[in-house]
Amino acid sequence: MIPEWKGDVPTLDVLNRMVAEPLPLGLRSGAVEQFFQRDIYYDSADWALRRRGVTCRFRIRVDDRRILTVRAVGRSEAGIPLVLPQSFEAEVPELEGEQALAGTSDPARRLRALLEPGRLIPRIQFETERRVRRTRPRWFSRTRFEIAYDVVTCRSHQLAQAFQELKVRQLGQGRPSLDDLARVFQQQYGLRPLLLGKVDRAEKLLRDLESEGLAQGARGSREVGVIVLEQGSVALLSDAAALTVPVRGGSGEDSCREILRAHFGSADGQVRFLGTAPAAGTRPVLEVWLARRVSGAGTPGASGRLQWLPFDELLAGAGAPGLRDPRTLAALTVASTRRAFPSGPRRSAPRGCAERSPNPGGKSRASPGRASGASASRTSPCAPPSPTPGVPAPSTFSTAT
Repeated sequence: MIPEWKGDVPTLDVLNRMVAEPLPLGLRSGAVEQFFQRDIYYDSADWALRRRGVTCRFRIRVDDRRILTVRAVGRSEAGIPLVLPQSFEAEVPELEGEQALAGTSDPARRLRALLEPGRLIPRIQFETERRVRRTRPRWFSRTRFEIAYDVVTCRSHQLAQAFQELKVRQLGQGRPSLDDLARVFQQQYGLRPLLLGKVDRAEKLLRDLESEGLAQGARGSREVGVIVLEQGSVALLSDAAALTVPVRGGSGEDSCREILRAHFGSADGQVRFLGTAPAAGTRPVLEVWLARRVSGAGTPGASGRLQWLPFDELLAGAGAPGLRDPRTLAALTVASTRRAFPSGPRRSAPRGCAERSPNPGGKSRASPGRASGASASRTSPCAPPSPTPGVPAPSTFSTAT
């Protein structure tokens, strides 16, 4: 059995940096090889194979090869092996996993002794993007390693999530040792040793994705985006890559005011429902609200991430590198359709706040806000009906005094 070590890579940026930088401990390597593959693990609805310590995998590789593998784990008691581990693998011509399971390959035939192929269904699926470096032996460093940098993507319905991991296999004995190389990787890049395999990690991630999908369904698969407008400028959240409007999951005025409370320190202000942006891709339906006279509009928020951008520059810069967030563009589209932004000469940003260009990363200056109070509502007699039950119509204001 080839010795190997696996580590969890915290972010994709760290993984890419590891691929680009020279190997530690003076190791030399050839060119980076890249390939893709998709793995589908089959089992019955009641996990009959797992209970017997068997896994069935159908792998599709980018070089147009399809491989069916059936593995049985070994069992021992008091150091005495009772069942030896077994593995059966074959390249198959079938394009689909169900066809390969019903085929005549060695793994498929042996699988029939455990379960009827028709009872097997896909239980775990994930995609792997792998980059590989192989070290070259030197005069004083004869050991050889194969280092795999993996990005694994799990999908469930319209949701997807990825994790990164590093796998080091020692192909030849010598110096440095596998433990020495693993220790340097941990110290230099902040890796954590992995005890779980890809299948177990992917299964947990898929359960989390399914829970997230159920949670979205429970709250009606809706999100709320709030455009805070003060003195002709719009409040945006800034991070290292983009400017975005504040968004959270939920629906209605309560969720809108929760956003104000989270980012401005107060839910006090006039709020108005503008309309909805339809779902697109993985983004659910987005309710768009307009907020004015927000008590904390002059403060930078708890995290200091708030920036103010004049509304005319915001609309003109939509689609620029710093303004490409899908939810932000959807909210701006709804707001411009409802003519939420005033026309006329441009005014300055709220007192105590600096105006910003569509270039995230700046600081904002603070000014004191107003105290919050109880809410009251007033509705225009010409207000059209709201598309969401319990949500005010587009011409309705709710004012906290």
